[in-house]
Order: sequence, then C-alpha cells, then structure tokens
Amino acid sequence: MDAHLENKFLGNEKAFVDAYNEQVNQPLAFTKSKDDFNTKVYDSFVIEKDLLLGYLQDLLHWIKNGNDTTNEAKIVTLNTEQDCENVSARVIWILSKYQEQPELLDSMLSQFISPIINYMVSFLREDFGALEKPYNISQTFKMLLNILYKTCEVRGTKTVLKYFPHSVEDLENLVEFIANINLQNWEWYVHYILFMWLSMVVIVPFDLETIDSKKEGDETLLDKIINFSEGFLNQAGKNKEISSQVVAKLLTRPDVIKLGYLDSFIEKMKTQYIENINNPTKIMQLVGCLQVLCDIFKTGQRSDLFSRVETVFDTFIKTESEQNFIQSSSMLKKQRVKFAHKLGLIFLKPRVASWRYQMDSKSLLKNLDSESKNEEAPDTGFNYEENEDDDMDSDCDFECLETIISILLSHLKDKDTSIRWSAAKGLGKITSRLTLELADQIVEDILKCFDDSDTDSSWQGGCLALAELCREGLLLPERLDQVMPKLKEALLFDINKGDHSVGAHVRDAACYVVWSFARSFKKEIMKPHVESLSTHLCILFLFDREVNCRRAGSAAFQESVGRQRIFPHGIEILAEADYFTLANKANSFLNVSTYIAQFEEYYDPLINNLVNEKLKHWETEMRQLAAKSLSVLSIFNPQHVIDNYLPTILKNCFSKVLHIRHGALWALSELMLGLSGLSHISRNEKLEEAMQQIHQKEIELIKQGDNKEKFNEKFEELQKKNNAELIPKDLMDEIKQVIFQMDEQKLFKGKGGEIMRLSVNHYLQCCSFARIQFSNADLQKFQKMIDENSRHSNVEVQKSTCAAYKQLSNTYFNNDAELEEEKKFVINSISEIVKRSVVDPVVDSTRGYNMILGSLSKSIISKMQQKLLKTLIGNMVPKGKSNDDPESRQFAVRSTIDVLKTVGLNNVDPTLVKSALDQILKAVQDYAIDKRGDVGSWVREEAMRSLNILIYELFYNCEKEVLEQIIPSDAHQDFFIHYIGTILQQLMEKIDKVRQVAGQVLQSFLVTFKNDLPNFDEKDTLLALFIFSEEGNEENTLDSTFLDQRGYLNAKFTYKPWRNPSFVFQQVISLFDSPSFAKYLCTGIVSSSGGLTESTVKNSLEVLIKFISEMKGTDTEVEKKNRFLNYFNDIFEENLKEERITVPLMKTLESLIRTTYFEGHEYSEQFARMHSLIQKENFKSKNIPKLITCAGILGELVQFDEIKEKSLRSLLLMLFNPFPKVRKLVAENLYNYLLTFEEPTELFPDEDTYDEAIILLSETEWGDKLKQLNAEVKPAIFKTFGQEPPKKKAPAQTEQN
Repeated sequence: MDAHLENKFLGNEKAFVDAYNEQVNQPLAFTKSKDDFNTKVYDSFVIEKDLLLGYLQDLLHWIKNGNDTTNEAKIVTLNTEQDCENVSARVIWILSKYQEQPELLDSMLSQFISPIINYMVSFLREDFGALEKPYNISQTFKMLLNILYKTCEVRGTKTVLKYFPHSVEDLENLVEFIANINLQNWEWYVHYILFMWLSMVVIVPFDLETIDSKKEGDETLLDKIINFSEGFLNQAGKNKEISSQVVAKLLTRPDVIKLGYLDSFIEKMKTQYIENINNPTKIMQLVGCLQVLCDIFKTGQRSDLFSRVETVFDTFIKTESEQNFIQSSSMLKKQRVKFAHKLGLIFLKPRVASWRYQMDSKSLLKNLDSESKNEEAPDTGFNYEENEDDDMDSDCDFECLETIISILLSHLKDKDTSIRWSAAKGLGKITSRLTLELADQIVEDILKCFDDSDTDSSWQGGCLALAELCREGLLLPERLDQVMPKLKEALLFDINKGDHSVGAHVRDAACYVVWSFARSFKKEIMKPHVESLSTHLCILFLFDREVNCRRAGSAAFQESVGRQRIFPHGIEILAEADYFTLANKANSFLNVSTYIAQFEEYYDPLINNLVNEKLKHWETEMRQLAAKSLSVLSIFNPQHVIDNYLPTILKNCFSKVLHIRHGALWALSELMLGLSGLSHISRNEKLEEAMQQIHQKEIELIKQGDNKEKFNEKFEELQKKNNAELIPKDLMDEIKQVIFQMDEQKLFKGKGGEIMRLSVNHYLQCCSFARIQFSNADLQKFQKMIDENSRHSNVEVQKSTCAAYKQLSNTYFNNDAELEEEKKFVINSISEIVKRSVVDPVVDSTRGYNMILGSLSKSIISKMQQKLLKTLIGNMVPKGKSNDDPESRQFAVRSTIDVLKTVGLNNVDPTLVKSALDQILKAVQDYAIDKRGDVGSWVREEAMRSLNILIYELFYNCEKEVLEQIIPSDAHQDFFIHYIGTILQQLMEKIDKVRQVAGQVLQSFLVTFKNDLPNFDEKDTLLALFIFSEEGNEENTLDSTFLDQRGYLNAKFTYKPWRNPSFVFQQVISLFDSPSFAKYLCTGIVSSSGGLTESTVKNSLEVLIKFISEMKGTDTEVEKKNRFLNYFNDIFEENLKEERITVPLMKTLESLIRTTYFEGHEYSEQFARMHSLIQKENFKSKNIPKLITCAGILGELVQFDEIKEKSLRSLLLMLFNPFPKVRKLVAENLYNYLLTFEEPTELFPDEDTYDEAIILLSETEWGDKLKQLNAEVKPAIFKTFGQEPPKKKAPAQTEQN
C-alpha cells in the first residue's frame, strides 16, 4: 500500500493509516522464506481488516448524513462525492489483493457485508416510497453496490449470498425497484446485486399470489419478474447468469408450477430457440434459452420436471446433433453440454452407487494417524460387491439417456477446453447413478479417447473424465491396468507441430488424474504402479517446458507421497522439488535434477528421457538445457551413459532431421565436458544467467535445504572426477571425427545451417575445455572452420565462434615453438584475417574478423603484436565509405582491449597503448547515423566499457615506467578530468541505454579509484554523487576481482537507476557550475533537452531551469548566468554546421530564454554573440527543421532591446525564405510578438503603422510564390518595420514547395 495514494486521494488520514502504511508497504508476492509466506499475507489482512471496516463506516456515514461531521470519522473525513469515489476505489483495490486467498476474508465478511445489506433494506423499506419513476439512486449508493459486487467476485457469489435477507415484505418493493431503476450501461453491477437479493426473496415459503398487492388490470408480480428477467437473458455478461438463476428459482416453485408458468415459459423458450437457431445475430438469445433451462432443470425437483423432459429433449438435444450452426459457437456448445448433463440427471433417480470404490477415509489426518499407530489396513480397499447390479429406474428412457451420454462422450474431444471439462463433469455425475455394467461401458468408451495419438483434445478430455470418475469412486481398481499405460503416455504427451508443439494441457490433465488417484485409492492398490508412475512424474516436473506442468507434476507427486507414502524417496525429493524451485526452468534442469538423479530408481529413466525425447525437442533452448543436464547427470554413472547412450547420441548427429542433429551434437559436446570432470563450467554459467533474470526474493525461496547441502559435498567430488578414459578408443576416434564427417555430408549448410554452426562452435569449445587430443591435421581443419564461421552473416554465429576460438587457441595454439613449426598454419591464417579485416568489402566479414582478433592466445599475439594492434586501432577509425560499418568499429574496440589484457600492458610498446587509449577516447564521440538511427551509440557504449578496463589495467597492473610513457604523472589530473567529463557528457545523452552504460561505467570507476584520484576541486562532490549504499550510510565496497570481462562491477554491487531520466539529470545538477565539467555536461544535455522524447526533454529542461532559478538573488547571479550562457555559445561556435548539436542546442536556448531569468541588459553581450552564431548557422541552409528552429530562437531574442533590431531584421529576411513552411512560421512568430506589445510605440512611430504591420503579417498568403512576395510584399514589410530592404538582390533561388 502506498502512502502517496492516501495523501493524494483521502486527505485527512489518521495516525492509524500511517502506521498501516509502515507495516504494509511491502510486496506480498515473495517473502524471505516459504514459511513466512502465508504469515505475511495474514498479518497484512489483520491490519487491512480494520481499514476496510473503517472505510465502509465512513462511506455509510456520508450517505446517511452528508457533510455532517458531528460524529468523528473512523479513517478519513469525506467532504465531497469525489472523496467517496476515491475511498471506494481504495476498498476495491484492497479486496482485489485477496483474489488468490479469499478465505482470509471469511472472519470479517459478516461485519463487512451486513452494514451494506442493512442500508439496502432500510432504503427499500423507508426511502423507496419517496422516489419517482424512473428511480435514480445516488452515486455513493452505487459505490456501495460496486464494493459488494467486488466482494462477490473475490469470495464468490454463493458465499456472499448467505448474508442477504429473504423477508417477504421486501419482495414487491424490490421487484418494482429493479423494473424501473434508471442506470447507465456501465452500471450493470447494480442490477447484479439486486438480482442476487431477488434470488433469495423469490423462494419465500408463501404463495406468491397472496403476496401480490396488484390492482385490477395491473401486471402480476410473477409476470413482472419474468418479463424484466427475460430482457437480461438476451444480453452478454454477468447479469445473464444471475437473472437466469432468479427465473429458475421462481418457476420451479410449486405454486408457480401449478399456475402453468413453467410450461408456458418452456414453450416460449422452445419457440424462440427454433426461430433463431440458424441466425448468427441471435447467439446471445440462444445461449440465454439454454442457460435458463439448464438452471431450471438443475434447481427444480425431479418429480416436477421428469414429465417435462420430453418437451425439451427433441428440440434442444436430439435434433441439434444435425445442426452445423451450433458447432460454430463455443458458448452454445457448452450450454448444450451442460443442459444434456442436467437432463441426464433428471432421467436417473438420485442415489449413491453401492458398487463404487471407497477408501476407509479420505481424510489425510486419519490416514496418517492410522499409519503412526501401525494399524493394519485391509487386504484390499474394495468396499463393493462385484456381482451387485442395481436395477435401473423403470421409468427411464434409455434411448434418450444413451443419446445424452453419447453427446457427452463426443464432446470430450471438442477443441474447447471448457466444453471438454463440462462434458467430463457431466459424465462423472451421470455415471454415479448407473449400474456397474453401464458404468463400465462408459469407462470403456472414455478409454477409447486415448486411441487417437494425434488428437490432443481427446487425450485431455479423456484425462479429465477419468479424474472425475476417480474422484467419485467410479473408476474401479480392476481398470487400473488398462488406464496406467495411457496415463503414463499422457504425462509425457507432446506432439511436434514444426516450430511449436501441443500437449501441455494434456500433461496438466494427466497430473490431475494422478492427483485424483492419490486421493481415491489405497496404497496397496497403487503399489504395483508406483515405480513407473513416480519416474514419469519426476520426468514431468523436472524436464517439462511449461512451468504450469512442472508445478502440476510436483503437486501430484506431493499428493501421492503425502497420502500413500510409497513413492521411493518421496519426502526427500519433495524437500527440494517444490512450487518455487521448479518455477525456473534452468534450476529445474540443472539443479533439482541432480539431487533426484542420485537415487537409482530415477536415474536411468531421467537419462533415457533426456536422450530420446528432450534432445529431439522442437525448441532450441530445451535441447541445450537437456544437453547440459545430461552432462551434469552423467557423473553419477558414467560407464552406463557411455555404454548405453553415447553411441545413440553419436548416431543421431547424422540424422536428416535438423533438431535431432542439433540436439545430438550439442549433447555430445556437453558430455565431453561432463565426462572430463568439467560439467560445472556450463552448468554454473547457465544457472547464474537464469538467477539474474528473477527477483532476489524469489531466489531466496529457491534456497537449498539441509539435504541438498549435504548432497552437494558428494556431488562436487563426483563432478571433478575425470571419466573420459572410460570412453573406448574407437568410440573416441569417432567423436573426434564427427564434425568432419558432418561437414562432408553438408549437414552445416542449407536450412538450419546457422544453429548447426553454433553447435560446431560449441563442440570446439567443449573439446578444448576437456583438452581432447587432436592431430595437427584435425587442428588445421578446425582453423579453417573457425575462419569460415567468423565471416558468417549471423552475428550470433560470429560471437560463438570467438568464444570457441578463445578456448581453442589457449588450449592448442599457446606454444611458441609449435607455432613456428608444425602449427605455423595458425599464424598464416590469423595474418590473413588481420589483412582482410581492413580490405574486405563485405561488412559481415569485417565484423567477424575484428571480433575474432580479440580471441587469440598470448603466443599468437606475441608473433604479430605490432601489426595486430596497429590494425585494430586503425579499424576503430570511421572510414567514411559506403561500406563503413559501426559494428566493425565496436568489435575493434573490444578486441583491442582483449588483446592488451591477454598480452599484458607491460609487454606492449607504450606508444601503441597510448595510441589505443587516444583512439578509444575518440570512439566515445562516435555519432555515426544511418537508416537504423544512431548506430554510433553501439561504438560509444563499447568504448566507455573498454576505457574502464584499460584505465584500470594502466593504473593497477602496469609498471610505473610504462605508465609514465603513456600518461605522464603531471598529466594525471588533466587526464582524469577529461575522462570523467567525457563520460559525464554521455550520461546527459538522450538515449536511455547510453545513459545507463555511462552511469554504470562512471560509478564503477569512481568506486575503484576513490582513493587514487588526484585532488581536483570536484572530487568530493563526484564521490558523494556516485558512491552510495542501499542503507545510505556506508559506501559500496568491492573485492579485488570487481570487474567482469566487459568492465562491469560484480553482481554484489548496486547501481543507481541511470537509465531513468527523472533521476539522472537531477543527480548531477550540482556539477553544472563546475569549471571542469560544466561544458561537458552542457554539450551532452542539449541532445536531451532539444530532442524529441517527451520524458527526456521534460526532465532535462526542468533541471536546467531549476539550476538557473537557484542563481536568482545571489551576489554572483549575473556572473554565473553569463558564464552559463557562454558555455552554450562556446559549444555552438565549436560545432557550427554540426546539426546533431546545433539544432537541439538552439531549441534548448529558446526554452531557456523564454523563461524570465534572463531579463535585463546584463546578458546583451552573450545574446549578441548568440545571434551572430545563429546567422552563421542559418546561412544558405536548406534544412527546414533547422530553419524553423532558428526562427524560433530569433523570435525569443527580439524581445531584448540591445539586439532587437538585428533579430528583427533576421526574422524579416526569413519571411522571404525559399521554403513556404518557414515563411509561414516566421510570420506567425512575428505576429504573436507584436500582439504582446502594450504600447505600439515601443517599435513603431504610431498606432497606424502598428496596425499596418499586423495586417500585412496576418493577411498575406505566405505560401504564395516567392517571386510574387518579393515584388509585392517585401518592400512594404521592411518599410513598415522601419528597416532598409536588402541593397543587393540575392541570386535567384528555386522555390521548393
């Protein structure tokens, strides 16, 4: 709950609200531990309970007494209807928080609902008579009814309905009120609540004719209710449902049935249904007919309705099977299925089948008590006699019943889930009233749903039906042998549809079946099936793609363990595999699975599923996770994996099916890691990546238990063991040659070639980590593959190639002697790449070349250090050609840093390091633009990160003598100021990502160098702004390995929200007065304040105006403002004709001058200089946006006396610009300027001249031909403004419209 909302909407809060906010201002979604979760929610409710009741009391007080404040408000004093609306919205918001745990509201429902109900009763009995038709009620009353509806929505209509009164004296007034109330369409909830009340009142135990006080000729009470309820039956929405219930309760009363209302209503519905059955515009009416009949046959007595089944069966059930129209509407089909279900129950007398299977007790507590007391359970759980066959009802129409059952069975295969579920529930209810023989036939028919392996709908429908039968005890143990094979298939059901699959809903329904089995059957019956069922559930909740299926599988496993306690290692598994730990897919595959795989019963099924199913999954991420999981799990029984699964994986590498081939090669690569004792490399990397994507509080809920911590010690020992020697030599030889054979078969080319190249790179990387021994001939082939992949057009392939080659070169090409002899081919290949990185005309290739040059081993670099670094430094420079590529420059920057780090700065020529440093500093100013936008921002971001790393290496890992040659000690202060200023400039930029990178880089730099920075004036201010802690007391501290490979701080460090414009500009406002950094900041901020993004423009201008306003009234106000304007003028002058800077700069200056902070003659010198610069920028320009911007700022400068004449003349000249759009805007600006004059003589000799100027500006068609304007208007306009027209005629210009 946010205190800001309280202050904004409620005004006068009590101390109770403040205390409430302090305690509740925490999110309820996740808390520190699972044990705290429900406690936190309950504690919150305890506080909110009093708040809800207090709000309600204040609302009722307002409704009854208005502004009377005699009685002190409980929570907040309400003064207007708007206050009431805000409180009502607040109450609804609080109630909505309990949508997932509505039972928490039960303890206060009576206190909360009763006051509203009492007011409704009081209104109907006392105030209703004074109203005139149509009845209007106050908005506050409607708010109360809306609160009541929201309570129904959260807690359920049936629960709330218990609190409604059913006094007979309210019936007539309530009917009259509903029939004539005046409401807007969006106020439907008022009708809903009133219908709820009516549904209680219409069942009063008195003859309705004795209650009706109608006069002769008036409509009867019954007719009134039926008529206005019918209107809602034809509409969509909630009111259809509740009005249907009212009609059903009314028409099934014995006294109403005797009067013939039920029969006439049924006939009316039949007629309406027949007339509209093929009319698509009448679907709502048809649905209403079916729904009300469904409620009637659900609510009424069988004795009253049995004789009326025939009147509706043929119309609504039997003949509809031949109608195509009904198949087009899910709503119609669903209502028809429900109606068929209700009619089926009317055919059969209510009874409990004596043949059904029953446990001694379904209570979990009693079952556990009996186990703890070692009570012997019966040999079987059968509580039925196998030969018993109850007689069916003699009056039952078996043909109709068979039709109904057939409809329900057919709709188990419907494409709509809600229809399948409705059919399953109907079958469960009907089967409970059948004989054993007939019920067994239904089970047989349901099992036929599983015959079609390609229809996911039939499988899910069959599972739902089995679960419903099982819950009712109608699925007998004898059938389990037939059901179990189908159930196991359903648990792993997945049909590949190309780029997606179907089956998640089937697996979810199968978990529901297992859950039902656990609650319905004794463990003695389930024992023969436990082993296979438990392993299938483990596979499901560990390796399923969908989180809801993983959680459903865990819930079914938990129910089975808790009630039957025969699943192997069930309690231990549940301690680790729960709702939270299975939520994250990577954690489930790579963490939870390792704990379960230690148990022998589960190990082989898990491995088998990974190899034969998950490695062939349609989704790439699933195949990669399966491969990593296989690598991790292989350590428990490496010989078993090598003997039984490795040959299969190797064979699948040559499959013609792309996803099988890809998964197999990825798994082969990962197995090389796992069997070499290095599976933790990819496992830890993936887990770390996954944990970064979820909230810290969710991570705490995944924390390891005691069992897992003990297991980890054993797991880490196994993980480090090298089992690669267990692989037979001939098999290892095949593994070494696999990618060469795949290449010969052209399996890396054509469709899917990109992901196969990614797999090849991964294979090379894993084999390098595992240090698999390859011949020089093989390594030469690897080098050619790397060369080919590095120039691939896909950047992801290029990045993976670099990662692979980094490890490959460090493992196999890091020996100086070998590189000079048998591995000289490596030097030749890299030399060719260095050359082509400069001259290759294909930009995709240059990107890859520049990227891969940063992945070389130290030995390779040492052989060509000078040439390599000079080439990379040269590749950072924009070439200005058509094939110039910013991404190539970006990767050149990155590779330069990687090369310098690899070889060490002490081993590099200092002049090259200095050259690299200077060029990277220039790269921070790369503003290249193409059709993709500001592509130079990619280079700037990379350059900022790289500078952070390079400066760290220079000052902490470089010898003093070397550092002195690169940055002399007496230049350290200037260097740091220039570096910090450069990053600050980027921090003020308009692009969010650039600001974020700049802020993080500068924050990490200052944290690192806080004790080593030179003592310049702004040092303390910078450290105060950029170094902080979450508690606000102590600064962030770092360990020695604070930077990752890309120059970021470690994960423990907390960054400020530098991406947020409202934060970042306010954060650095104090530095705008800094002599060292002000110019950098001003250069950066003009792109934001003069840009197009509304939020950035608004926040940056607010900061600039705030900074200027704080100068007012100070002794140095004029001096500071002049200096501030001078910064902008300097920037303007240095960047003339650089439209990237000058256009937003002029927009910024226009906004600043428009304020009142620069009034007076003290700033005339700066404004005169500004005017001169604008003229130079404007000269011969054909850029319309820039010309319009120039006109805007000249329109502001014209108000200053010192430059009024010059600015006015500039504007008059722009009136005759070649571009009509510019002429029109200048004329409009001048016209508005003249209207601000209090006295025309400020500019004109008399009022007549002033009026003439106004007329010229407003009535001239400035869009006319320029030649005509020059001849007719130009002399007059200059004369009117007292200006000399241009003496020299400008060269003829072609008009551009």
